Amino acid sequence: MQTTQETTQQKIEQPYTEAAINIEQGFTPNSEIWNGRFAMIGFVSILLIEVLSGQGIVHFWSNLLSNIW
Repeated sequence: MQTTQETTQQKIEQPYTEAAINIEQGFTPNSEIWNGRFAMIGFVSILLIEVLSGQGIVHFWSNLLSNIW
């Protein structure tokens, strides 16, 4: 029976191949989880901007951008 250290050592010694670098693309469960998290952060950010500034998000951004231009 192999110990954890031996199996870890074997994994480290294996050469990297094209198959070892497997990056999933598209609508994977992990990407959908991150999309949902970023959407929640964005929604909460919009609510905080509206509460703290006392104006809607469109009005807030138009005022912010008019000061820059």
